[in-house]
Amino acid sequence: MNTKSHRARLHYTVDRLVEDIILTSDEDLIKGLNTWGESVAELDERAKAAIGAAAKKAGRERLAAARAQVAQRRPSNDLNMGLNLSTARTIYNRVRSRKADMRETLAARNGSELSDQQMLDILKDLLALGAISSKDLEG
Repeated sequence: MNTKSHRARLHYTVDRLVEDIILTSDEDLIKGLNTWGESVAELDERAKAAIGAAAKKAGRERLAAARAQVAQRRPSNDLNMGLNLSTARTIYNRVRSRKADMRETLAARNGSELSDQQMLDILKDLLALGAISSKDLEG
């Protein structure tokens, strides 16, 4: 017999066992557990712990997959493209002066100028969104 037929027989057997358990009354299940020396309360606790652990693991796996997707979609952090911060700030100010919706106020930033990282992040976002082109980044 090949692996595929073994697997099919195993699935069939598991399906029949699960069906048998589902069709068994609660009283008969508890009676059987007591006969085997099992405590319903302990089994309940172990089942809840197993389900909780599986849910946490699935959540961590989904979170890791989502983070990987976000990282894949995020533009490269190497947007500086060899620009020094002074040149990047000059380009940012030039782009900002041409785009009315970029004229944020000092009050909106609590009276402080953008940090270098904030300025680079805005340039990255604008480039990724297509609001500016790589031509705009040329000194």
